[in-house]
Amino acid sequence: MGFLSDVQSGFPLIWIKSFEDQRVLAECTKILNDAKTTNSQGDEDTYKVLSWDIIDGLRPITFRDGELMRGNKITEEGSDASLNDLDVLDWMHKVADDNTVLFLNDYHPFLKSEHPDYNLIVGQLKRACAEFKASGKCIVILSAACTVPMELEKLIRKIDYPLPTRDDLKTVLRELCDAIDAPYPRHDEDVITSSLGMTTIEAENIYSLVYQDLGRFETSVIMKEKVALVKKSGLLEIVETSETVDSIGGLEVMKEWFTDRAECFTERARRFGIRPPKGIILGGVAGCGKSLAIKTIASIWHRPCLRLDFGRVFGGIVGESEANMFKIWEIVRAIAPCILWIS
Repeated sequence: MGFLSDVQSGFPLIWIKSFEDQRVLAECTKILNDAKTTNSQGDEDTYKVLSWDIIDGLRPITFRDGELMRGNKITEEGSDASLNDLDVLDWMHKVADDNTVLFLNDYHPFLKSEHPDYNLIVGQLKRACAEFKASGKCIVILSAACTVPMELEKLIRKIDYPLPTRDDLKTVLRELCDAIDAPYPRHDEDVITSSLGMTTIEAENIYSLVYQDLGRFETSVIMKEKVALVKKSGLLEIVETSETVDSIGGLEVMKEWFTDRAECFTERARRFGIRPPKGIILGGVAGCGKSLAIKTIASIWHRPCLRLDFGRVFGGIVGESEANMFKIWEIVRAIAPCILWIS
């Protein structure tokens, strides 16, 4: 199931969580521009797509020639004033044609209980859920935060938009090389692998930074920059590793096991069809070498080592622990492949 399926299924209210509003807006608009639907008379129709934010107001948008295009601003009749956060919902009810999809960008601050129009906005959105299904209209809230009001919890469709694919990151790398007149790297697959989990903006910035500093796209430096993302959360600890196999006494079978798999995460291994190990469990009494083994594995496999201490997860506010765990898994997915040391 994807975004288009949700729209075509008649979901009147969708919340897409993503830090990349422009990429999501462009991709979703292209999908809607290429799709067909049926109007209330049973005839084939096309989707009308609009975008609203507090700066640009309400504008029709389309995806053409590989670029997101915005039309003229829609204002209140007889006025040049932009539609505000409440007016745009009223416009969607009274003026918008059937099969209209409206993207509300960074709308989450208006859905906080302390906002003066909170009750009116929630009421309008509940009204949309009751009326829009028959007309094919859909409101899509696009935001980095997904703080759904309790009144809408059972009415809204929530989507975590996927991070850029390998092909998306290749496009970013190629466009950057063209822009700065740099040669496209022959080891592009390794560069892409080292930046998986980043947003397109993060990847572009780090590619540019690394090339300006070194004159080449050094994968180890890109990985270090990606690991720096962890420091923002305070929930995970970055463990520096420099151990070798000789750091561990005994445990020959274990050392042979992870030494043999040192190249499993490379692009060459992926093309060959080798599946990297998913995880291991180390058990034993205190002082038997479990922690040292974890650091050694991270060092030999050339992967960042992240330590999760569950004492940092638990919070005193209801829902805080769950929110912390969600953030942790988001970070781990962004840094992957990595070593996650759970203690």
